[in-house]
Amino acid sequence: MTQTGALRAWVDLAIIATVMAVGFGALTFFTIAYVNQQERRICGIIVLLDDRNQKVTPANDDQRQFIEQLHRYRTDLGC
Repeated sequence: MTQTGALRAWVDLAIIATVMAVGFGALTFFTIAYVNQQERRICGIIVLLDDRNQKVTPANDDQRQFIEQLHRYRTDLGC
């Protein structure tokens, strides 16, 4: 401490850096957790639609392309 009772500048900077690092780490953790949760929800919808559409015989070319593209999304996302 200084003669006036204040903390030294390097101590202040160390405290601020520590608080910022902890805050940034917490934000990163919660962001990753949220994105994973949303990804699972989206995959659930894609799997539901793809499973249903795999049982349907396409009536036209547009429907066939839609079914193929949806299945590609499922494969690409790893659902």
